[in-house]
Amino acid sequence: MNKMKLAGFNEILEYYHENINAGQDCYYFFDEVQYAQDWDR
Repeated sequence: MNKMKLAGFNEILEYYHENINAGQDCYYFFDEVQYAQDWDR
């Protein structure tokens, strides 16, 4: 089973930053986030 399938949002961002984009600045853009419940928390 793919570990990322069961991961939470923060875990996915951490995995990406540590393994895919390691050592580099990165920016995250979220399209239509206003439709997600409690997006501003």
